[in-house]
Amino acid sequence: MFQKSAAVEVLAVVVTFVLAVLFSLSPLAQYDLQLVALLFIFYFIFKRLTPAKEKFVFVEVLIFVFVIASTVFSTGAVNSPFFFLLYFLLFAIALILE
Repeated sequence: MFQKSAAVEVLAVVVTFVLAVLFSLSPLAQYDLQLVALLFIFYFIFKRLTPAKEKFVFVEVLIFVFVIASTVFSTGAVNSPFFFLLYFLLFAIALILE
């Protein structure tokens, strides 16, 4: 059975975080709400159709990272009123992933 190493998980989370930051700095940032809604729809459909729930945890983490990071960085980055969500993101990733 395929086992994801910690390095692959960390790299995927970092790449997702960087993509969220780049998205919030791009001209496409005006479609942030639509992208988040699309990710939630994808999340619920994919969760319903995935038979192995333990394999879906990694995708959940990546969606969670993208949504939180794009929300924080599109609302003002360090000056955002949602900056505290990054602390929750940090602890959630540490608890969810191995």
